[in-house]
Amino acid sequence: MRMLISTGARRSEVSQMQWSEVDLDSGGWTLPADRTKTRQQRRVSLSSFSLGILKQQQQLSRSAFVFESQDVPGQAIGLDAPTQSLNRLQGRKQKERDASAPLGKMNLFSIHDLRRTATTAWTEHLGADKLSFG
Repeated sequence: MRMLISTGARRSEVSQMQWSEVDLDSGGWTLPADRTKTRQQRRVSLSSFSLGILKQQQQLSRSAFVFESQDVPGQAIGLDAPTQSLNRLQGRKQKERDASAPLGKMNLFSIHDLRRTATTAWTEHLGADKLSFG
C-alpha cells in the first residue's frame, strides 16, 4: 500500500515488482515495456520513503519478487493483494461494513483512487509530466 502511494504506480506494477528492475543506489525503478499498460519502458524515481520500503522488503523477500507471496514462496503476491488489503483496512471484508476497522470510518476509496489522486497532485502542484505515469 505504501509503495502504491509513494510511486503512483499501478497495483499490477507494484505487486509484480522485481529486484532486477530496482537500482537502490541510483534510486530508480525501471519498468520493462511488457509490464506497463502503454507497452513502453518507464523509469520511476524513488523517494527516500520508497527506498526505505524496499530496504525493509530485502529482509523479507528471498525471491526475484520484491513483494513475495507468503502462500507460494518464490512467486509475487497476487494482483488483488493490494485491493484485498485495502478492503480489510476499510472493514469491507464482511457483508456489513465494520466501522471499527482502521479505516472503517473513512469514505470508501479504491486502489485506483490512490493512483489517480497522486498523479493529479503531482502534475497540478509539482509540475510533473503526465506522460511519465504511463
